[in-house]
Amino acid sequence: MASQMEVTGAGHQSEVDGRDGGERVTIHEELLQSTYTFLGATNRTHQQLQILDEGTLPIPELDLKPEVDVLLSDPEVVEKLEQCLMNWNTQIAVVIEEQKSKEPQAPGPIAEMAFWQERASILSALSEQLKQPMVDKILEVMTKADTGIAQTLEGTVAQLERYRVESEENSHFLGTMERHFMVSCTFI
Repeated sequence: MASQMEVTGAGHQSEVDGRDGGERVTIHEELLQSTYTFLGATNRTHQQLQILDEGTLPIPELDLKPEVDVLLSDPEVVEKLEQCLMNWNTQIAVVIEEQKSKEPQAPGPIAEMAFWQERASILSALSEQLKQPMVDKILEVMTKADTGIAQTLEGTVAQLERYRVESEENSHFLGTMERHFMVSCTFI
């Protein structure tokens, strides 16, 4: 169908064929949907920056350049790294519990999308911190030290990864329907 343009007292409004087989979407609705998408992306970026400020895993001020065996021979280093892993384990477990207890802030698909996007952002930011080379070195040292906390942390990180993947998959799935949700909400 050809696009139609109608001049109203409020200004110009044109209708274009929707992509869903005949559904008609106004420019206003398209703009509204694009604005929601942009605001969502801006919000997610802001949340990630807040998470990095608030939820940074502390790395001890130690020289970790020597080989693993050299680091293991220093009991003070091993003790500090053990305390570091205990702190990480607690911090990650607290974030997981906080996320598990949260619920969408409002009923409806838009709030559900925001909920999963926020959860995915928080868990992804935490997960990314665990991929730093310094963290790998600390984990290597503590795994070889066989103190037990490395295995405990490994279980907590596995739980973090499960929730992160679930959140990202749910966020992605709901994101595929975002346009539909936004258009539906404009008619309510």
